[in-house]
Amino acid sequence: TRDASKHPEGYYAHVLDKGWHVGPVGAEDLGHRKSDDWGGPSWAKTVILATDRSAAALKSAMLARRFYAVRNRDIRLDLHVAGEMMGARLSAPAGAALPIEASATWPGHPGLTLQLVTSKGSVVATGTNALSTAHLAASKERYYFLRVLDGSAYVGYSAPVWVAAAAGGHLG
Repeated sequence: TRDASKHPEGYYAHVLDKGWHVGPVGAEDLGHRKSDDWGGPSWAKTVILATDRSAAALKSAMLARRFYAVRNRDIRLDLHVAGEMMGARLSAPAGAALPIEASATWPGHPGLTLQLVTSKGSVVATGTNALSTAHLAASKERYYFLRVLDGSAYVGYSAPVWVAAAAGGHLG
C-alpha cells in the first residue's frame, strides 16, 4: 500500500483523504493454479469483527467497516476512539478530547510497533504492543487508523474511526 514516488503517505491514507469510507483487506492474487496455497496461512488475511458467523452478521460487520488486514492469521488488532471501535463514525465538538486506545498481539512476536495514523498519513502517536493517548478533535484529522510493524515490515492495518469535528458536534 505504499508508493513513495506517488503517495508518500501510502495509498490507504490517500484514498481516506479523498473522503472514501473504506477499510483494509488482506488478500492475495495467485492466478489460481492448482498448486497455489490459496487461502494458506502464509498469505494476508482479513479479520471481520462480527457478532457471529452468520451471513447477516458478517455483512453487517463489513458494511460497518469493522475489520482489519494482517499479514499473519495469528495477529490481533484493536482500536477504539472515544470508546467506539474501528469502523465507527463520530461527531465531536472541535477541540474535544478524544481518548484513543489501541493494541496489537502476535504470539512469538513481542515488541510490535503501533502507529496511529491520521490525515495525510501523519503518524500522531506510537507505542509498543499498545498505545493510549488523547487527541483533540480537529477538522484536519478526519480519521485515525492503526498501522502495525514487526521490525521494519508492515504486518497490520485497522479500519479507521472517522471523526467529524465541528462547532456543536457531540461525542457518540
